[in-house]
Amino acid sequence: MECPVAAIDVIPGKAPGTKGEYALVILDCEGRVLLQKVVSFTKLLRLLWEKRPKILAVDNIMELGRDKRELLKVLNLFPPETSVVQVTRVNGMFIDIKDLAKKFDIKVSGKLDPLETAYILGVLALKGVGTKLKAYEEKTKIVVTKGRTPRAGGSSMNRFKRATKNAVMETVREIKKILDEEGFDYDLVTRKSDGSIESAVFTVYTSRKNLEGKIKPISTSSVKVKIRPVITRHITFEDEDKTEGKYLIVGFDPGINTGLAIIDLEGNVLITTTLQNVDRGDIVSLIRKFGTPIIVAVDTNPPPHSAKKLASVLKAQLYIPRSSLSVSEKERIEGMLKEQGVQIKDSHQRDAIAAAYKAWIEVHEKLKKVDAYLDKIGIEINRDKIKVEVLNGKSLAEAVEEELSKAIEEEKVEKVERVPMRSKPTSSFKRDLRLAQLEAENVWLKLKLNELEEELKKKELEINLLKKDIDKAIEAKINTLKETLRSMSLEVENLRKELQIKEEKLKISEEEIINVNKGERVPGIYIKTLTFTTQYPEAVSEKSLRIIYAEDVKDINDDFINAIKSNNVVLIVGNITKKAEKRLTEIGIPILKRNDVRKLTKIVTVGNDVFDEWEKLREELVKGEVNVEDIEKMLLEYRLARWK
Repeated sequence: MECPVAAIDVIPGKAPGTKGEYALVILDCEGRVLLQKVVSFTKLLRLLWEKRPKILAVDNIMELGRDKRELLKVLNLFPPETSVVQVTRVNGMFIDIKDLAKKFDIKVSGKLDPLETAYILGVLALKGVGTKLKAYEEKTKIVVTKGRTPRAGGSSMNRFKRATKNAVMETVREIKKILDEEGFDYDLVTRKSDGSIESAVFTVYTSRKNLEGKIKPISTSSVKVKIRPVITRHITFEDEDKTEGKYLIVGFDPGINTGLAIIDLEGNVLITTTLQNVDRGDIVSLIRKFGTPIIVAVDTNPPPHSAKKLASVLKAQLYIPRSSLSVSEKERIEGMLKEQGVQIKDSHQRDAIAAAYKAWIEVHEKLKKVDAYLDKIGIEINRDKIKVEVLNGKSLAEAVEEELSKAIEEEKVEKVERVPMRSKPTSSFKRDLRLAQLEAENVWLKLKLNELEEELKKKELEINLLKKDIDKAIEAKINTLKETLRSMSLEVENLRKELQIKEEKLKISEEEIINVNKGERVPGIYIKTLTFTTQYPEAVSEKSLRIIYAEDVKDINDDFINAIKSNNVVLIVGNITKKAEKRLTEIGIPILKRNDVRKLTKIVTVGNDVFDEWEKLREELVKGEVNVEDIEKMLLEYRLARWK
């Protein structure tokens, strides 16, 4: 039982719709009156949202609006879980409320006032009387947008924009994850800018009620999420019948601009159009206005995911070309159809009609065989239904026999009404029927033989293609293995060279360690680049390592200088700026340049005469009798004397 139930009746003399006044009665599941009063439309709306009744019972749906437009507007304002029921509509027929009341033993005396009418409507609705209005389609829109647009200017504007875009993208990703986990069918359309999502619209093919507790509306400074049921564009009741119409082949080119083309089984183009901002439900509704689709065709292989969904919803086959149609092939089909007077206005329509026409060409031979067979046996039955059954995989004979069985059953029904039960077919009729069956079977066997021969040719062609594909695959695999081998050989060679370099360095290191142990060479710390920010190495002191080799001296800070002086450190340089050299010389720090420095990663070694050279230079600096040029000259003389 759907309850609680609200029921209304318009107050006489008041206009229906948003300007009207209503007698309102709300009943609980036991039929007890929870509320009974006359209210304005706005108050009615507030109470419906507060009480959330499952049913709103009415005498006539037009009491909710003066016309269809206002009725749609009113329906869109009601809570999504509240179904509108016209109690007086039963099995497609209108029945007066008093007659319904008598049928269900509800006492009625005299003329009913609006509150009495509303009460009876509510009681009848609780009993399941009436027909629901299809106010909402079985789909819900979830709209994700930016929270607010930043104003121009301000140093933090770009940061705010990035945060907003990230929030929209994360929200879309989270909603998609929830919908996938819950198994909801949906379409997603996004609007992108600068590689990120600006906004998104999910069309979820379920009611708003089914999404409650799973996805909630959001409104923050960075992102907004709105959820709303989709109001139907047509006022219909659940008991209204649908017509089947003719059978169709649909060409579908999905996108923000959707191309749609529909042709019948004779190849006649019924429509080509481009649709903007439509969802799958809108497309399905448009297609079904023309008839029953049996094939949905696309021009690409693999097909778009949305095409698979559309075919599934329509319960139609999905036609996929062996390879995506080229632009030249689509233009050829377009040109041929334009000569026949078909209007094709853009590339979306072109792609859709090309897909539909290509599918029709693929099945055309089968359809011709059906016509040839039926013309041959001269029997009048529904050809389109037989064609559909053949396209769905049944043999021509099976399809014809099934349709004949249906025709015979219909014939039996007619004869039961007109002819006495003792009437029997004559022997002549049986003989003629048997001959017709044998002739039909003979024609079918010939057609079947042709089909099998064609199928055999196709299979032979497929085998040859597969052989070529296998040969190509083997060749590709061999080439891949060769490339892998070449790459691995190159890597091994690089590793061998790297190992050789490391072995040479290790050998040099071993030699240097021996020389250091012998006292022939002394170790020091290596610094690649010495700048003003370089920290003094703790390992260097007067009691341990006393040598620093700086390959490139840009500048030097006071702490470093003081540490050199206090620890009597020998400073050897490769390159040094004039500024740094002048500063060090002026404060009495010797600067050595030697050619016998050997670098071992973070350690260097130099000849054991380095301390003598350093001591001599320091003494000269202490006397204060030399400048930078004198120091360079003195160092050169010292080295020449040592090499003799």
